[in-house]
Amino acid sequence: MIIFILALINTFSAFIQAASGLGYAIFAMFFMPMFIPFQQCSVISAAVIVVIGIQMTISLYSHLRIKKIILPMAFCLMTTWLGIYIIRVADENRMRMIMGIFLILLAIYFYITNKYNFRMKAGLVTAVIIGSLTGLSTGMFNIVGPFLSLYYYDNCEDNLEFKANIEFSFLIAGIYSLSLNLIYIKPDAFLIKAIALSALGAVLAGIIGLHVFMKIDKVKLKYIIISVLPVMGLILIFK
Repeated sequence: MIIFILALINTFSAFIQAASGLGYAIFAMFFMPMFIPFQQCSVISAAVIVVIGIQMTISLYSHLRIKKIILPMAFCLMTTWLGIYIIRVADENRMRMIMGIFLILLAIYFYITNKYNFRMKAGLVTAVIIGSLTGLSTGMFNIVGPFLSLYYYDNCEDNLEFKANIEFSFLIAGIYSLSLNLIYIKPDAFLIKAIALSALGAVLAGIIGLHVFMKIDKVKLKYIIISVLPVMGLILIFK
């Protein structure tokens, strides 16, 4: 029963990701720890991120611009291990609190960047900051998109280039995070089944979500996500 609940969570989260370009791990890593340990959630979400990344990269490869990805992703990979280390040494309750605080800060970050029309220019300093923050959030929660999304949004020519770059970044970060997680956690039958069903649901959600991405009002969707994040954060902190 729990496996099907996990698959449903990942299907819903993957749809949000496909339709908006971000949100998978934010929702998946909020709901899954209600049913299984945090470290198992990290393995499942990393595996699903790889599947989503492969699917979307194949669909959008002609819009991919590798040069725009290299710098931020290089620094992302440098700090991902630190996030995974924090998961290993912190207990379950502390990780829930850390993620709750992170979601609230993320909502504030989204609100400020949207309200003041903040633009992020490509460059070494920006790439170091964005890449390093992304690495930490990837290692701890497999949350890849929030910081990179603004970076790519301001430096890509159109929505499809933005979508292709963010999804390929998901793929790179997911492969690296999954590899590091598998060093410390050996998947059992339960975890393998959960990954398989969740990945299948994510693929189906991705097909539907990509069509929605072409039509949806992304500004409204982003504000909905911003509104939900602090509520989710408070639930995790006070649960």
